[in-house]
Order: sequence, then structure tokens, then C-alpha cells
Amino acid sequence: MGPAGRQACRSSRRADAPRSPQALKGNDVSNKSKPLSPRAKEVLDYLQAKGSASPREALLDLDINSGSFTRRITELRDAGYKITGEVKSHPVTKRRYNVYTYGAHA
Repeated sequence: MGPAGRQACRSSRRADAPRSPQALKGNDVSNKSKPLSPRAKEVLDYLQAKGSASPREALLDLDINSGSFTRRITELRDAGYKITGEVKSHPVTKRRYNVYTYGAHA
């Protein structure tokens, strides 16, 4: 296959595939129709019982790492739960961290 044939194949593949995240938005399926994952339900129950929590507290209480906890927070927000985040600073180390607070189902 010559260069023209390869170019034709490439351009036909690209026509079907979105090229940017903005192009995906039109085809995006909302997470609101998906049920919550078991881990998200666990985080929701934890926040409902406790009121608020930082990723560090969730690590100690739920054995869930920071990235996974934050992802479950996003999943809950996408499902319509009102969860606010507040940036705090540790008094000694001055490290910044988030504390997530459960509001109610929106």
C-alpha cells in the first residue's frame, strides 16, 4: 500500500473517533443513570454517619487510599449527592488537605 493508501486509512479511522475531550461531551453518558459502586456506597454511609472526613481519616477508618476516596467523592457528586470540600492546612506541617462534608441528596 502506497503513502496515499495509508493516508486514506488514517483519515477514515479518525473521522469516527473523537479527537478531543470536548468532542466527547456530546456523546457523554451521565453517571447519574449508573448505580453507585459498592465502595461509593461505603463512603456515602461513612460520610452520613460521620458528617465530614479527610482522605487521611478515610484511610484509617475505611482502608481506602486518598485517590480512591477522592474518586468515590466525585462519583457521589455525579450521582447528585451534595458533598462540599474545604481546603485546610495542618497546624504543624502546613500541608494542605481537603475535608469533605456530606450535605444531603440534591
